[in-house]
Amino acid sequence: MNIVPIRGEDEAALEAHRRTLTVALCSWFVRRDGKYYAIDNLSAAISKPDVKIVALQRFRKEFPDVPLSNELLKAVFTRALEQTHADEEQIVAVWGGRKVCLPGNPKRIVVQQGLAVVNTWTQPAYRRLGVQGADYGIVGRFVDWVFLRQVERDMVLNWLAWCLQNEADKPTWAPFLYSKTKGSGKSTFAQIVTALFGPENSVTQNNIDQLVSRFNMTALQSKLVISEELKLRQDSSQSNALKTYITENTTLAEFKGKEAERVTQYCCFLLTTNHLPLWIEAEDRRYYVVEFDHDGHAAGARSDEFAKLVGEVLAFLQSPENVARLYNALVARQLPDGFSAKTLNIDRD
Repeated sequence: MNIVPIRGEDEAALEAHRRTLTVALCSWFVRRDGKYYAIDNLSAAISKPDVKIVALQRFRKEFPDVPLSNELLKAVFTRALEQTHADEEQIVAVWGGRKVCLPGNPKRIVVQQGLAVVNTWTQPAYRRLGVQGADYGIVGRFVDWVFLRQVERDMVLNWLAWCLQNEADKPTWAPFLYSKTKGSGKSTFAQIVTALFGPENSVTQNNIDQLVSRFNMTALQSKLVISEELKLRQDSSQSNALKTYITENTTLAEFKGKEAERVTQYCCFLLTTNHLPLWIEAEDRRYYVVEFDHDGHAAGARSDEFAKLVGEVLAFLQSPENVARLYNALVARQLPDGFSAKTLNIDRD
């Protein structure tokens, strides 16, 4: 498509369009050593002409009502890429090479002492829809099924609600879902939690091999870490490392090819297993173990009914509007005075 000048465009409207497109472009890229990087692909440098091509394609897609005249595009690229000025929103920032996780901060590029850091946390798209309703939907029925004991149901839902209400903080204990049978819904519950935090802010792993590996920065820059089929030995290096990550706010982490650095981590941990976690010490207050022992598991008397419910839950999660209403319900959830995400009270009713 040829881009032609727009004749007679109102000067104020042109300036408004210029600012809109410039701010957008500067939220997509950072620069370093004369090269440019898309914030979602920081491993590949691109040239200035390529930035213009990519930006133009995104302008067409994301701002279809803005007339892309040559005059407008020249003004946008000059302001964002050529001029030197102090307006952080309208200049492609100089990247210092760091990525950080800043949950709850919608800005992907944060300037600190003149250098940009890239925020790995992304606001889930469903939260930008403006949905006002609050409803657990089919997830409410699912939760009632898998958590047979109300005290456990309330405890886990309170934990989840607290984590969503305090996204820029972290709990110091983790729900640990156990069942000796398969098909009990542990993974489905994990998918519900992932949808709420956003898949882009979550990482799922078998056991904790990735988390305790040398190059664990990606995992520790996630908001939600799910470890499935967790099986550890008491007092092993892995179990001790997991305890540290659950409770501590800062830790050493490393990207491959880069030196280890001290980072602040905001991870919420959700653990699942089919192995009885005998390795947990009796008075350990980092894990809240819940047994999924209902009769809807794969070999249970009500397996068909439960499988249908799981299918309905997964279909429910495909709708961003449904997830938004579920999120709103949890954010509005009133937490009891005795609940704490920082100290686990393991007394059971």
